[in-house]
Amino acid sequence: ISCHQSSASGALGINSLQIGPHGDGVSRGKVDTEYAEIFTNPNNFNYQIPGNATQKQLLGKLDVNCGTCHSTTGGATEDAGVYYKLTMKETSFMDTGFYQSNVDKQVMTQKDFPAGGLGIFRPRSIRPTVRIAPGDYENSFIYQSVKNGHMPQGTQRVDNELVNKLMQVINQL
Repeated sequence: ISCHQSSASGALGINSLQIGPHGDGVSRGKVDTEYAEIFTNPNNFNYQIPGNATQKQLLGKLDVNCGTCHSTTGGATEDAGVYYKLTMKETSFMDTGFYQSNVDKQVMTQKDFPAGGLGIFRPRSIRPTVRIAPGDYENSFIYQSVKNGHMPQGTQRVDNELVNKLMQVINQL
């Protein structure tokens, strides 16, 4: 799946965080044999997602469904500066790209994007101007974008579990 192309399935990707020894996101019985190395040698992958249980679940979902584009190598980050791909360097929740690139950060407008950029910006139907307003999910752009089905753009359905996790984590901030 390319960035922001539509897919009827709920998951936009799969990675080693989901299927490694500490992964909570995927049933191992449903994964292709190309990932067999992680299953046969799970101790080779020892990274644990930082944060409390709710934060870990949220970060895992964002990593898989949004991290391909919103990463140091994804096109969406170059334009928007939003990071969801987890890295081994992130050892606390506040170190994560999710936290660093969103909490108390302003939402970009069309004029903020470089010429030739993706041009994905705040829809008029979404009012918040802060990506994540700590303790205030209703006034957080990211929560509203997911709740209203604007993001992630690669799927055709609203992920109610993601909406709920966003609400919980934002209220904890």
